[in-house]
Amino acid sequence: MATMKRLCILGIVLVISSVANADSDLVNLKYDRRDLGGQVPAGGGPVIDVSKCPGAKGDGSSDMTQVIMKAWNDACHAPSPSRLLIPAGIWLAGELEFEGPCTAPLVTVEVQGTLKGKPEAAAYPKNYQVYFSRCSFQIVGSGTIDGNGAAAQAIKKASGGKNLPDTVVAIQCPNSGVSGVKIINSKGFHLKVVECDNFKADSIAITSPETTLNTDGIHIARCKGACITNINIATGDDCISIGDAMVDLTIRNIVCAPGHGISIGSLGKFPDEKDVRNVEISNVTLVNTMYGLRIKTIHSGTALAVSNVTYSNIQCKGCGSPIIIDQHYNGGSLTRTPGDSKVRISGVTFKNMKGTTSANVVATLLCSTACGCEGINIQDVSLAYSGTDTEDKGLRTTCENAKATFTGCTIPACK
Repeated sequence: MATMKRLCILGIVLVISSVANADSDLVNLKYDRRDLGGQVPAGGGPVIDVSKCPGAKGDGSSDMTQVIMKAWNDACHAPSPSRLLIPAGIWLAGELEFEGPCTAPLVTVEVQGTLKGKPEAAAYPKNYQVYFSRCSFQIVGSGTIDGNGAAAQAIKKASGGKNLPDTVVAIQCPNSGVSGVKIINSKGFHLKVVECDNFKADSIAITSPETTLNTDGIHIARCKGACITNINIATGDDCISIGDAMVDLTIRNIVCAPGHGISIGSLGKFPDEKDVRNVEISNVTLVNTMYGLRIKTIHSGTALAVSNVTYSNIQCKGCGSPIIIDQHYNGGSLTRTPGDSKVRISGVTFKNMKGTTSANVVATLLCSTACGCEGINIQDVSLAYSGTDTEDKGLRTTCENAKATFTGCTIPACK
């Protein structure tokens, strides 16, 4: 009996033979570029359309994990730049490991539909939903990556437990990026990027309810030359958190509404941490955030440095605690643990911050007695109180071991 064998490889259909008894589900399998509006990878490489794979169902209830993984493997092992298309529909999947090394020098994952995670955290034994490693990739499109985290978050709030799976994770993926898509309802972090030099995140939207726990919008660490631009973030934790070994980082045109603001740290917890330097954060709008701009370091931790950090053109709309350097950070606890932070902070500038704040204490500079904070410049900060305290509408600063200068500000300097 003749058979028809179809390979979900490189978008090519290989028809060996067919007879009337061929499985009808295996007939007419092909990858179709027409749905891409003429877009093909650079160099004319293959387009792998998930909907053309055997067993593909974008119905929101069928498990597409293996279908999508096979499509990734085909795209990854193409001889030229390739494109993996997640078309219209709701594509339910568990843990997706998009790992290299790849023969394709670049794999573009185009999301036009919804890539939706399974609701139960147990479906992610390695604690991530979509995981890229040791490859160069771009996520593009107008679709949605949905963490489907409501049920897992409800359990975490009720009983605590370990950190929940992150939605998109990239590790050791140079020259990669994300643009255009929406990342929503994460169980854990929405986008985590580690050891990805020249990473670009641009024109994406990140959204989770304000009440969610540990749902950072973007966490980035150990990268050089990364850019995060033109992004709207609404979440229950840091809109952007910056880890150790970040060098030459640009963050620009960000709306954080709501969330916990933008943080460097916490730093100094692990023995292999490295310096953070040359960070530029500008054109940020903070709307009803719990905090504004923070640098956080741990007691008695690793010796490293934070230097040459500039925050500029910051608009506060009812944000809490606009400026914080906290070298006594204790995981959110107000109790200080013994020992001094060994993280040296120097050359940090906050300039042109305008608007309103819900907090009376506008600048909190709590620096280590071991290292202190040097070269802290606070320029042109003009804020008005918008909180609920009808009796105390004054603005204050709190300072310990901080060498700071205040110029052109409506808030008091350190005493």
